[in-house]
Amino acid sequence: LMFNKLAFQDNFTLTPALNYALTGGACSAGVGCSSGVNVTFQLSTNDLNGIKKVGVCTSASNCVPNYQQGFVADFGSNLIGAFSLPANVTVHTPVRFINDTTPPTVSSFILDLNANILLVTFTEPVQASTIAKSGFTLTNGTGTTLSLSTTILVDNSGNPASGKLMVVGFQLDPSLLLAIKPQGLFTSVTSTFL
Repeated sequence: LMFNKLAFQDNFTLTPALNYALTGGACSAGVGCSSGVNVTFQLSTNDLNGIKKVGVCTSASNCVPNYQQGFVADFGSNLIGAFSLPANVTVHTPVRFINDTTPPTVSSFILDLNANILLVTFTEPVQASTIAKSGFTLTNGTGTTLSLSTTILVDNSGNPASGKLMVVGFQLDPSLLLAIKPQGLFTSVTSTFL
């Protein structure tokens, strides 16, 4: 299997609105991948997040495989031909589809008091419009807290946050920073918690 020759798209056309090409994956006995008619392989975390960010494969009806010639070969070294619109679309419809039910979590954050920004990295893409700023609070672990409800959401380039993002920035209000800096709060990684 050559994972970089496989993509998923949202419909059965040669010019789909949504498309994501894989960058990696694993093929091992541990995930049921063996030589045979039915092959199971495991997508990489980067590819799973890429699929979610693009918006394909949110259901069985918008999860169409699109492959290039050479994606896989048979025992005679005959390469599969390139994807073409099938006469019978059920051939390219998932036999089993399991929707994503794992909620995102915060994997890390960076608090930059020089740039006045808090960058939060999630385990998977999140919809920027669903972020409740009031749900985020910084604390120093000794009772001092700072609510982020008055912050402005930005992407990791400083642009207004929109769409699906892995990293979301909270542009800190200058008045909040004036309250933090003179008191010596949030001075190190051992005294700053989200």
